[in-house]
Amino acid sequence: MTKFTTLLELFIAANGHQINAQEIINRRGHINGEWQDFTVSDELSAEINDKIVELLGGHAKTMNAIRRALRYYPQHWGLGRIFLESYGGENPRFRYCAGQDYPAELQTIRKYLTK
Repeated sequence: MTKFTTLLELFIAANGHQINAQEIINRRGHINGEWQDFTVSDELSAEINDKIVELLGGHAKTMNAIRRALRYYPQHWGLGRIFLESYGGENPRFRYCAGQDYPAELQTIRKYLTK
């Protein structure tokens, strides 16, 4: 099983596959050309959670609740729309692929994760 310590390592191992937050949270993704389980270091896990929380936004209380929820491997369609991407050689970061109503979608995800 592969263990990742940085987002860059994970992005490179995805090798062109768009890996999303749900796959990363589940620790199963299309890595090195095949679907497989993987692990991440504790530091990377904390970084992933912080970056997802930052992307989803909200008040401090909401962000803290989301951070706690992400520790328990939540399942939600919205997490499948948060992709790890890199453009022009920049460091990989998470971006949300919005549907028709970006603010309402983020609110729905936040509400689910803070229940």
